[in-house]
Amino acid sequence: MLVTTEGQPGPATFIGFGTSETQANPLVNPIDLTGVFSSYAFQMPRNGVLRRLTVTYTTVGENVIPTGSVNIYAQLYVANQNSNLYYPINQSLIQLTPSLTGVVADGTILTGTANINVNVSENQKLLLVIYAIPTGTGGGEITVTGVVNAGLTIN
Repeated sequence: MLVTTEGQPGPATFIGFGTSETQANPLVNPIDLTGVFSSYAFQMPRNGVLRRLTVTYTTVGENVIPTGSVNIYAQLYVANQNSNLYYPINQSLIQLTPSLTGVVADGTILTGTANINVNVSENQKLLLVIYAIPTGTGGGEITVTGVVNAGLTIN
């Protein structure tokens, strides 16, 4: 992930089934996945209630945060059946811990969990979005590399 502007999210990464893709521009709402990214979502097979989201981010390689810190966030987004416009599910926002500072060793693990309790309808689409926000870094580009695992309880 890349961060460039102090206090603002950089480009987000979309998590699909076994694949991911980083968008070229900073995160905005709604996320428009028309075209190349349109198949990155999980489609609800029935009505349900999103109960709990757990996310783990593991750094790959050595990551260096020269000044300040970088916080990693995870959030679910939802779109209706015939739409590629995804809106955040506010209750699912997770700031993973710990924050990244200084020299971050390969294999550093960040985790977080959110209790959600949000109804979703059959055929709505869910998208897991991961992004980073820098604090006190002075606004220069910082790249953070890692892999994501997540689990979602749906009743």
